[in-house]
Amino acid sequence: MSNTINVNYMTRAYNQYQQKNAAKDQEKEDTRFADSVREKSEASGSIVGNSKIGSVSAKDMTMVEYKQYIYNKISQIPMHPTRAGESISVTISEAGFEAMKNDPEYEA
Repeated sequence: MSNTINVNYMTRAYNQYQQKNAAKDQEKEDTRFADSVREKSEASGSIVGNSKIGSVSAKDMTMVEYKQYIYNKISQIPMHPTRAGESISVTISEAGFEAMKNDPEYEA
């Protein structure tokens, strides 16, 4: 899976589709990201309907789940409509993902 995250209006939908399929291909079981987060929050004893996004610790996520979490977080960065033709690419190395996963302050 490529570690490049593309953020613009034209490629955002395709990139999200591509990242979702790449994450599914890497999973050993046929579960969705949302299902695995739900399972982890149920295991922690919280009520799924009342849990907030981000209530599952990054350390409890697999690397594939964590990458999908970061891709979703970056792709939600708002872009002004006057910048619709611009493209922003973010490339994160495997070591960068590991560092962010292990240190929440590094992620911020």
